[in-house]
Amino acid sequence: MWPTEATRPLLVAGTATLLFVLWRSLQRGWAGLLNLRLVGVLFFWVGYHLSPLMSYLSGTVWDHYLLVPDWIDEGLLFSLLCMWGYLAGYWVNARGYKGRLGLTLGRFELPAVRPLILWGLIALCVVCLLISVGGVGEAWRTSGMRGQGQHEERDWAGKLRQMVTVVGSAISILTAAAGAAAVLRRQCSLGARLTGFVALAAANLSSMQGFSRATGFPFLILGALAVMGRGRIGLWVAAACVVIAAYAGSVGYYARGLSNSGVGNYLEAALAPNEWMGLAQARRDSSVRANTLDSMAPWTRKVSTREGEEEGPFSLALRWMLNLNPLPSEVVPAGPVGKDLSVVMGTVGSVGITTPAFAEFYYAFYRWGAILTIPLGALLSFFDRLPQRKAGALGVTCWALAALCFPIGLHGGGRTMTRPLLYGAILYGLSAWSGQRRERPVARKWPGNAAGADAKADRRV
Repeated sequence: MWPTEATRPLLVAGTATLLFVLWRSLQRGWAGLLNLRLVGVLFFWVGYHLSPLMSYLSGTVWDHYLLVPDWIDEGLLFSLLCMWGYLAGYWVNARGYKGRLGLTLGRFELPAVRPLILWGLIALCVVCLLISVGGVGEAWRTSGMRGQGQHEERDWAGKLRQMVTVVGSAISILTAAAGAAAVLRRQCSLGARLTGFVALAAANLSSMQGFSRATGFPFLILGALAVMGRGRIGLWVAAACVVIAAYAGSVGYYARGLSNSGVGNYLEAALAPNEWMGLAQARRDSSVRANTLDSMAPWTRKVSTREGEEEGPFSLALRWMLNLNPLPSEVVPAGPVGKDLSVVMGTVGSVGITTPAFAEFYYAFYRWGAILTIPLGALLSFFDRLPQRKAGALGVTCWALAALCFPIGLHGGGRTMTRPLLYGAILYGLSAWSGQRRERPVARKWPGNAAGADAKADRRV
């Protein structure tokens, strides 16, 4: 029965780790909070320690159909080891770096975005959405329920739509960042600011259409850039953005089962919250978890099936590592690491259930999987330097992509979690490559080469 004697020390250790990192960050003032060390530990704690802590304090185990209470303590221990591994990797790579890590409060010069580029990004967001869902009608009011057909085998057209969906998520992030910069930049005209708001709305369309709990993420980007570009004044903008994003995400999470998908259905639910707010309150009253970012429940269900796994640990570990290849999964399919939770829970054909990244770590490597967070911390420490090393929007965009891997990893596997890091690395690599080409001297052909002409004249003498 849970809780056990080990529960309290594990909860105390996890909370102490978060408070320690928070204290270390605040030593640089409020600006010190904008670093990936704190962001990572905060999401790890919210995903794996917050729900058990609330249950422990209330004296009741939170009610969730995926939860296996006997594995909660193991999940607390493993996530705690992952926190420490992440901090160790981050510290090793950051040691000796004299510059400031993370974003700078009020000192970032928001980049100027050309209106043509902004409208181009808006158009790409809309086109990607229409291609991925199958037209204007399906985008506005989908004919099927959310997730319908996701377990069916895709033909070439379905594979193309899925790849467009993945690319569209990255384009949405860029559009949100560009739109936020246009809204906040002091030198922008009223028309440019209005275009920026249109870009924020366009970046949000895909999440709205799918009733995603991530709906509202463009406003989080707007809030982060407000803090970076406007300093303390931007804190008020950021607070308003957090409230808007929280409400938008709540609509996506609680109203998704009350109607079909679609932007129109989402807007109706957002403007008439009585039904889904009643459902949210009923879930809280019945002890169903109020933490929408909870990853402990699916973690316990996934690892509880490890005992009946027939495949050897070496084969599972190899498949997990091969799944991290950079090629699209529609071209090179990713192999399953154990049974899919949809298969375990019998929801194939109706509801898809995602597996958290830490659950894959444990399933493939047992407790040794916490070691994987050491290189993750080192890599995120590198991304934390980019806002200071790369002027303009590139460093901030790479930083934002890296930060996105944490919330994604709470409900997606290792491959899904590392996709934003891959996109950030590609952007950084392209920037470094183009910079080298600009700095490389261009050798002229023989007739126009001054050095060659001098050498020819010397030979004549």
